[in-house]
Amino acid sequence: MTSVWKSKIARRPLLAAIAGAIGLGVVGAAVYELPHLFRRRYPPTPYDDLINLLPDRENARVLGAHVSKSVFVSSVGADIRGFRRHYGQKTLPDIVQLDLEEGRVVSVAGWVLPTGLAILCDFAYRATPPG
Repeated sequence: MTSVWKSKIARRPLLAAIAGAIGLGVVGAAVYELPHLFRRRYPPTPYDDLINLLPDRENARVLGAHVSKSVFVSSVGADIRGFRRHYGQKTLPDIVQLDLEEGRVVSVAGWVLPTGLAILCDFAYRATPPG
């Protein structure tokens, strides 16, 4: 009589499926987060919200070294308040698009760059310690 009300699903395969789904979720999360665990850490700076717009801080720092040596930085007076006032809370693609629409580009080390990108690279150079 008790067999009538029992479920048709066996317990062991159900538990194995649940454990498998949980295990797959853990492995997926680990694979997704693994690169973030081993990336280089930087000391906090006043420019972090802006530098985090850049996809590769190390390469931006290298380009920023060339930007900081150019006449461009001193002529534009690229300071953080001026950058924030002009660009606001825009994303990097929006900053680049705005500069290109307004024709604001600069030549640095043989590269023609949107002004906002050049300034962000300069911030990365000034804020990131060498090495």
